[in-house]
Amino acid sequence: MLASLKPNGRMGIVLDQGALFRGGAEGHIRKKVVEEDLIECIVALPEKIFYNTGAPGCLIFLNKNKPKDRKNRILFIYGAKGFEKLRNMNRLRDEDVGEIVDAQKKFADIARYARVVHLDRAKENDYNLSVTRYVDVFEEEEPIDVAQVWGQLRKLEDERAVIDDKLNGYLKELGYEQ
Repeated sequence: MLASLKPNGRMGIVLDQGALFRGGAEGHIRKKVVEEDLIECIVALPEKIFYNTGAPGCLIFLNKNKPKDRKNRILFIYGAKGFEKLRNMNRLRDEDVGEIVDAQKKFADIARYARVVHLDRAKENDYNLSVTRYVDVFEEEEPIDVAQVWGQLRKLEDERAVIDDKLNGYLKELGYEQ
């Protein structure tokens, strides 16, 4: 498909996400495509949106004539969070598609959703183009106040001891001695 594109041609490909990081022939092709600066955008999709497979897919947009401000850069979009869960499949809603399109048009970093990465970074990562390698999609965990949690635990232990004493008193009254 890429070979048949005109010098200013653009195309999109739908693949499974394994194509972004697997080695072998796919790895050699991916390396060449990155080195020739043909990838404009990669979108990680949710799992179960294609019939006959539960594997998550991805969209790869190639452009033989990237605009100057996009040269030597790839936009990574994590579109795998926004979807509608159906009975046996998932579906991208209009708003999910709109969010992906808006991010692609902006071609800018969006916290926990999109990131523009220089080709050198992809080369440093051995041409691994997995979106989560470049877009931090993990939510920060709330810090735990250990002293507060420990205090709550001790309070609960004290309450349990009081309840145990009452229970033992009731059992003794009923003639069940321990």
